Amino acid sequence: MLMGMFFAAETPPLSERLLVSAAGPIAGAIVGTGVIGWLLWLLSNKAENGRKDLELQHARHELDNKLRQELLTPLLSAAAELYLSTQHYWRAKNGGSRQELKKVRLVLDAQYLKSRSIGTASEAKLRALFETEEPAEAWHKVDDLLTVRYMQLVGRATPRLYAANARDCEGKEHSGLSVRELQNPIRLLAEYHSALNILVPLILETPLRRTRPSSSDPAKSEQRRAEG
Repeated sequence: MLMGMFFAAETPPLSERLLVSAAGPIAGAIVGTGVIGWLLWLLSNKAENGRKDLELQHARHELDNKLRQELLTPLLSAAAELYLSTQHYWRAKNGGSRQELKKVRLVLDAQYLKSRSIGTASEAKLRALFETEEPAEAWHKVDDLLTVRYMQLVGRATPRLYAANARDCEGKEHSGLSVRELQNPIRLLAEYHSALNILVPLILETPLRRTRPSSSDPAKSEQRRAEG
């Protein structure tokens, strides 16, 4: 009974049992141990291929995670640095000296250009690499909100700017806020923090493309979003 349990627990798949069971008669009738060796190699090769498949899956998973981190890190840094620069400038406007305000403004302007440059390039990557538009649209929202906030602080938030970044402009989500909501800094910043929290899991979890996307889509201009 114990022997029966042992063999039942160790029974290999049917395809392997058929190959092994065929070894004896074929070997005796044709070339002896050469066929047995070939059959054992076949089974061993099958197991080796299985191990290689697992190793390939593991390597693909690690590359997938690395790519997502490389996409996410510069976006978070660009957003955080521009947000902190706007906050610093806002505090300087409400209590700092004229000299300090001028100095902080230079830093803010430089950071705005840097963050927008990183963001524009990264958005194109998100559209190319993910199966859906969700990650790119989520970042676009963060970018719009920070753009409007910057323009508010430097006195360039015109009606045209608000309209270009408002929800449903040209049928798109953009900042996710109406013109009236964008004009409220408290509401705008609350939406920014919310949008950032949505962005992270989208980049970490949205499936990546497995085929090259079409290159026929025309590039979309972002200039008007920042025009005053």
